[in-house]
This record gives sequence, C-alpha cells and structure tokens, in this order.
Amino acid sequence: MTESGFNPALADQAREALGEARDAIASYVEEQGTEPAASSSAMAAVEAHSQPDVVRAVWTQSSVLIEVAADQLTAFLKTVTPPVETIAPWTATRSALEAGAIASWLLQTEIDDGERVARGLALRFDGLDLQVKAMRAASSRELDDGIARRQYVVDLAASLGYAAVISGGTRTAGAGMRMPSVTELTSSISEEATYRVLSAVAHGHQWALQQVSFEITDNPSDATGTTRALRKQLRPEAVIYLALIVFKSLSWPVWLRTTYFGWDQGTLRAVLGAAADNLPAPDRYRIWDGASD
Repeated sequence: MTESGFNPALADQAREALGEARDAIASYVEEQGTEPAASSSAMAAVEAHSQPDVVRAVWTQSSVLIEVAADQLTAFLKTVTPPVETIAPWTATRSALEAGAIASWLLQTEIDDGERVARGLALRFDGLDLQVKAMRAASSRELDDGIARRQYVVDLAASLGYAAVISGGTRTAGAGMRMPSVTELTSSISEEATYRVLSAVAHGHQWALQQVSFEITDNPSDATGTTRALRKQLRPEAVIYLALIVFKSLSWPVWLRTTYFGWDQGTLRAVLGAAADNLPAPDRYRIWDGASD
C-alpha cells in the first residue's frame, strides 16, 4: 500500500497525545477502583432502589462500553502508525464513537435513576434481540434459550413498572423504553454528521471512500491520459480529526461516570485538560470545562 500526501510529522503530535491520554485515563480509573464513593449519586440510587442489581447492571454496561472505546482507541493508534492504513482508522473511530455515545447515554447526569434503569433495560433487550436473530440465522439449537433470556428482560422491566415496547400492535420490540438508534445517540453528543460519514466508510460506500481514503490521480497505465486512477491516501488532517473524535469517545463517558460515581473530578479534569491541550482539542470536545466539582 502506498500513502500519498501523508506526512507523519504533521500527525505525530495528535497520535502521541492520544496515546498519552489513554494511558493517563487508564491510570486515573485504576486508582479510583470499581465502586462509587459512599456519598455519590450512584450509591444513593442503589440504596434507594427495590432491586439494586438493576442499578448495578447499568454500571457494568457502561464500564464495558468504556473498555470498548479504549480498546478501539488502541486499534486506531495502530492503524495510523506508519505504515499507515487508509480505511481502518475510520472504522476504528466509528466503533469507538458508537461505544462512547451509548456509554454517555447511560451515564448522563441530567436523568433520574428511573430513566437510567430504563435505558439499561432497553440496551439489554436490544442486545439479546440481536442474539436471537443471530441464533435464528444460524439455526442454533440454543434459540429457545436466547428467546427465554430476552423475555426475562421484558418480564423484569414489567415487574419494575416499565411497559413493553410494542411494534406492529403485537410484537415486543423493547423493554424499559425504546432503544434509540446509534445515530440518534451520536446526535445527542453533536457527532451525528461524523458518525454518518464513518458509517458510510464502514459500509464501503464509494462516495465516502473516495473522499477520505483515496485520491484521484493520473492513470500510469494509460499513455493517452484519458482515464484516471484511485490511489490510497491518509491525510495528516484526517489523523488529527479522527484522534479528536476518538478522544471524545473515551473522555466523555469517563467524565460522566466520574461525576455519577463521585470520584475525584479535580484530578480527572487535570488529566483530560492536559490531553486536550496536547492534541489540541477545541472547546466543544471539553465536556469537563465549566462543570462544578
């Protein structure tokens, strides 16, 4: 593969800053442990709920999604380290953004705990519904077990006072609440346009690939000069932009979890602020700015 127009020196700062941010965030999270502070909103929700396990289940869901975002961050760094890839950085970024957007949706500080539990149930149903569809496509002998697990979430939601989501008048299509599309969730963190482009690349749409992963050049095999060719490329400015999106995909849910868990916001603000300065990240990527401790 040949990269046209890629100058590693222009992307080095963003790549190195993103790697340093990942390591600093990981160190911070490890120091906090796994449990919320005793005086936190998260612990208050557990103590007040009739079934504390459903509150804790949302913690687990969001934590796993944060790990997904961090893992995709690492994958992104590998794809933009020379010899660079030209398509994979966009798909890794898409996966990071998707995980970060869903985690941020679960951890939003503006919602009450009834809404948070409903969101967790909706995500659980959505995942199990996908599993059932995969089992059915594979003619799995465990299909009935998958259907039973999905129904358990519907029944659990009903026991907590959440009506099933019905589609077409009869089919159960959700539990807790309607699960928003990932596009809707990325819109809620002001990245819908970005997600649509990333998805177009992931789905192999030519208009997107030609814009971000290739350039149109002269066709070296055509002496007449009447045809053109495509050559793979990764622009330095693309690396910088994607690094910002991946950083946002990890930093936003980590900040929201820190707030919800009552962890040390001051330390995290310093960690994220230093990372954002090194990237450098515009104000719209800094969710922690203006937030009170």
